[in-house]
Parts: sequence; C-alpha cells; structure tokens
Amino acid sequence: LLTIYKLSNIENEPFIVKKLNFTNRIPNIKVIQQKKLLLVANWFNGIYLYDIENPGEPILIKSFQPKKGWIIDIFYNDDFVFACTVNGPLLVINIKDKKNPKLVASIKDINSAEGGAILNNILYISSFSYGLKIYRILNNFKVKLIKIIKIVPTKDIIIYKNKYLLLSAYYNGLFLFDITDKTNPKLIDYFDTYGKCYKAVSLNKDIFIADWHCMGWLKFNEIKN
Repeated sequence: LLTIYKLSNIENEPFIVKKLNFTNRIPNIKVIQQKKLLLVANWFNGIYLYDIENPGEPILIKSFQPKKGWIIDIFYNDDFVFACTVNGPLLVINIKDKKNPKLVASIKDINSAEGGAILNNILYISSFSYGLKIYRILNNFKVKLIKIIKIVPTKDIIIYKNKYLLLSAYYNGLFLFDITDKTNPKLIDYFDTYGKCYKAVSLNKDIFIADWHCMGWLKFNEIKN
C-alpha cells in the first residue's frame, strides 16, 4: 500500500488524499519534481512510473518487470532512471519522453545492487555483500569498475550538493565522503546512529537519517570537515 498525504502546514497532522494498492512490498519511492514523475519500486512486480501533474491523483504511465530478481531501490538523473535489482542486473529506463518511457539497458556487470547514485558519468553502487563500488559509464551503458570501498554491508546512497556522498551502512552507521574527486572518495566523517542506519534523505540544506529500529529522523544542519 502506498499512501499519499497532504500537509497543510508542518504543525498539523497530515491527512490522506489517496491510497494505491500494490500486491508486493514497496521498499522505495522517488519523486522527480522537474518531470512530475513518481517512481515506485514494487519488489517482484518491478518499477511503476506515475504522472503526478496532479500530485494527489497519480496516473500510471508504465511499469517494467525484471526478468530476474526484484526491485529494491531507484535513482535517476535528468534523462534516465536506474532500478536496483537484487539477484539481477541494474535496469536503465529512458525518461526523456516521460509519456513513453523505454527500457534501454540491463547492466549485467552490476548485479544485486542495494542502492545507487549517479553524478555525471560516474555510478556509485552499494551492496549488502561487497560494499561501495564506483563505475564509469561508457558508451551504450557499458561500465568500467574504478574502485571498491570495503564497508559491508551498505544500503542507501545520496549525493549532497554534488560534493558529498552519504552512505548508509546498517549497524555501521552513516559515512560521509568528499567526492570532489568523483572516482576517489575521501572519508571525512562518520556518524554512529545507534541502530540500523537504513536511509538518508536530503531536503534543502538538511540531511535526515532514518534508523531501522526507531524509525526516527536525525537532522544535520550543516556539513563540516
């Protein structure tokens, strides 16, 4: 079940405007505000793309089902959506024409990704078993492995201000890297979240951290060296 709430203001309780029923769990959703697209990862059922010109009334555009594995995370850049598939390849969907999205690549060299992010032509991919891998995207979505950072297990990745990478690493906490050199991240800080750090989200100038156990949010007002 995906529930859409409306916030009248931050002090009032949100109220439900829509519920979308799915037959499998929803491990991740993303909103591409510029394109007014809602992306829903729906486990074995794949990835769903919705038009949200009217945010309270999503309209299904198309869905894509993996031939192998299940979708657990989604990330994107201006023209492409990347779907992380456990026990399967990384899927690439072209959204230049959001009314007619197309599956354009299945990157078998990237298998069982738990999370990911993209900056220019560099892919950052996390996994429960191998940590953080950094790839360069070549022609036709071929990839070249550049570096492996052995922090195991890892889950969510976000890029902040195109300069920092935050890596959620379950019981290992949250790792903060400087990616001024995009292919050679420098660890500059570490945060013990005292639980199971599952996800990080950036909102304006703030970073919010979700802990699996308490489901609370921690807030960092400023990133410093």
